[in-house]
Amino acid sequence: MISARIARFASILMLATVFSRFLGYIWKALLSAFFFGAPSDAFLRANTLPNMFYNILIGALLSALFIPFFTRYIVRGDREELWRLASSLFIILLIGLSLISLLGVIFAPTLTQWLDPSTDVQTQELTTRLSQIMFPALIFLAWAGLLTALLNSFQNFTLPALAVVSFNAILILFIWLFGRSMGIQAVAWGWAIAGFAQFATQMPGLFPIRFKMYWRSLWHPELKKMALLALPLLIATAIDQLSPFFEARLTSYLAHGSFTALRNAGVLVQLPLGIFAMSVTTAVYPTLTGQLSSSQHKEAKESILWAIRAISLFIVPSAAGLIALSIPITRVLYQYGEFTAFGTSLSAFALSLYAPGLLANATLMVLFRAFYGMQDTLTPVLITFGGLALQIALYFLLIGPLGIGGLALAATVAAFCNMALMILFLRRKIGPLGLRSILPSLGKMIVAAVVMGGICYLLDRLAVRFFDPSFVVARIAETGILILIGLLIYGLLLYLMRVKEIFPILEKARNRLSFRRRKV
Repeated sequence: MISARIARFASILMLATVFSRFLGYIWKALLSAFFFGAPSDAFLRANTLPNMFYNILIGALLSALFIPFFTRYIVRGDREELWRLASSLFIILLIGLSLISLLGVIFAPTLTQWLDPSTDVQTQELTTRLSQIMFPALIFLAWAGLLTALLNSFQNFTLPALAVVSFNAILILFIWLFGRSMGIQAVAWGWAIAGFAQFATQMPGLFPIRFKMYWRSLWHPELKKMALLALPLLIATAIDQLSPFFEARLTSYLAHGSFTALRNAGVLVQLPLGIFAMSVTTAVYPTLTGQLSSSQHKEAKESILWAIRAISLFIVPSAAGLIALSIPITRVLYQYGEFTAFGTSLSAFALSLYAPGLLANATLMVLFRAFYGMQDTLTPVLITFGGLALQIALYFLLIGPLGIGGLALAATVAAFCNMALMILFLRRKIGPLGLRSILPSLGKMIVAAVVMGGICYLLDRLAVRFFDPSFVVARIAETGILILIGLLIYGLLLYLMRVKEIFPILEKARNRLSFRRRKV
């Protein structure tokens, strides 16, 4: 059964992603604890520059083009041509990104002026130095992305997940060991070295598939087709990168630490997206691509609906929990060292306005993959462009009255608009998706999550009378207990409302428990 196989891959990915996301949170929390304020803002603005180029050149192409092209060669059994295509991409990325890295180092002062137009010259100079350290790592990050696509095409999800773990682990070590002696530059050097580690960690995966590198294979016939398909996607991704650009620029006019606080809220929102949504979509994508490429639209719709249901089961309560417990969660995860109650209030406010967009962003991950599986990159471009135009307009409209909360709310509104448009256009491509069939379960999930969130919020208001949040152990205990209570309430409500998506999980847990008892 296809869904069972996908579920197995998704569960493996989820476990690996939980660990890597946890480490990702750790290094960002250490960044705030050690350097919150102007230094952390400088690093995040400097990091915006190489991240922007990576997301434009690799991040979008990874799922939209590399995996579908590689998968077709695997299905045909033509590995020799697959190796030639992959070799060509490795060489082109090496040449292209070496040039971009060089230009990035040279023009870093000019780029910094655009990202931070404030009059704080010292912070601008620091941002410039940090970006010059990180730009050369683009080469290895791009190669790591290409390796991820290649290994995922062969159903190898473990090493790519471990590669992200190594990236975050190295950053933690650099901040912890060298943060005091080297200052914020320790984070930049750690980021650069971690980029190489993310590539090197995946290298052993090439041996089982007998990969052969053709160093003279600069051109491959498929590159022209890939370039034509990639052009609108690159434009869309470049446009999409205007969002963090404007965030970096607009927060420079707010208090020091505002950009860091906004990013910290974004990290918390990305946790459930990365753990649940990304795991499911990554696992279902190769199957969905095969179904769409062979015009098996009925089966493809079933895969899309399965993915949305599986994601919603976890994303909906995550959103409710992040809204209800935005302050205690932010406090327990970030309020250490230089990150004070002021930073907590900023991040919690942004988090409560980011969280409602979780369901829309998670659904978009699935819908985007459906278009990519049909090699339609133009439609997502047009939708992304429209959504971003709305988001940026809302930035300027909302930042005045709401500060960084206005930036978060703008992103949430744009996400729901994008989701509605994606559903509309996908219906025109493959017919009605059958979304009505999941509305009863989704509605029950939302009701259960709202009730859970309301109870947790009231319990938190009551708990502050007994727990002193200035004590670390007390704040951890309070937040942990509230999250556990929330999960129990949500699960109980789903069971009482007979939400069918929860019963396979209960059955699997029951089987494992009975197996352990028999074993004992």
